[in-house]
Amino acid sequence: MFRRLAFFLVVCLMALPCAAKTTTELSVTVGKGVMAGAYWVAIDQGYFADEGLSVKPMIYPKGYAGVEDFLAGKADLSSGNRVAFSLLPVDPEKDAVIGVLSYDTNNASITARRDRGITNPLSLKGKTIGTTYGTTAHYWVYKWMTHYGLRVSDVKLEFAKKAQLPELIASGKADAIAIGIDQQGKIEKVLGDNAVLFNDSNIDLKQVMLFASRELIRTKRAEVIAHLRALIRAEQYIHEHPFKAAAIIATAKNLPLEDVAKTINCSATFNLSLRQSLVTDMELIDRWAIDYQLVKRVKPRNYLDYMDYSLLEEIDPSRVTIIR
Repeated sequence: MFRRLAFFLVVCLMALPCAAKTTTELSVTVGKGVMAGAYWVAIDQGYFADEGLSVKPMIYPKGYAGVEDFLAGKADLSSGNRVAFSLLPVDPEKDAVIGVLSYDTNNASITARRDRGITNPLSLKGKTIGTTYGTTAHYWVYKWMTHYGLRVSDVKLEFAKKAQLPELIASGKADAIAIGIDQQGKIEKVLGDNAVLFNDSNIDLKQVMLFASRELIRTKRAEVIAHLRALIRAEQYIHEHPFKAAAIIATAKNLPLEDVAKTINCSATFNLSLRQSLVTDMELIDRWAIDYQLVKRVKPRNYLDYMDYSLLEEIDPSRVTIIR
């Protein structure tokens, strides 16, 4: 009788519907480029799903706007450039930098018109340079000028949307434009042999930062850490299978496969980390923003207050080298 009763109970339990596995949804703003590519690899390879997460990237033509929407509470996380971080009113008590997704040494470039007598960076003096306000390329103009002993006031800046820059230089409204090296193909199409490219890996190290609200870190700390673990798995996949990863990213973001593969293999480093170079760069960008009155504040920020090291340190302490 006991055996029959036990069998009956087992059958009843098996008939009950299984409890659905809980999945945590996270949204993140990203730019149109390759630097946040680990997100698409993690989605494609199921790394987020393995962690019980559903991550939704929200693509923005301009990373600045993505960070703005994150600060407005429209996303859980945001990947953005250092310049947007400096120019926007980030409250260190509400939001924090939890890592840098990737680095690129070969992006700082200026393309000029040969017929305007521009043969080297020094000959940019007195010329009009087009760029997009609030972007890393905007900051590059300053870095290029200071690197060659010029001032930003020695050139005229013409701001336009990124997609409009090729036409700006093609029409002659700008003598040169500051834009990522990944856009060089578009410029060559409109200028042909008239294009002069200045590219120097020593000018700047591009870093794509990752932000999270401190409220999210408090209430869903385990999930945020799980999300970072998935990104680390994705970066390992990119290192081991660069061409497959390039195909995944190119398809997801509708980018030319050749350009994505070139970035991954030649200049970009996917290494989720918090390095001392980030703080040093942010202090320099802050001085630039203040000196040229791009922000209302006159006192530099202490960027150590904006960092949360604890998440990455819990996963792998060697990924955090910021001195504090």
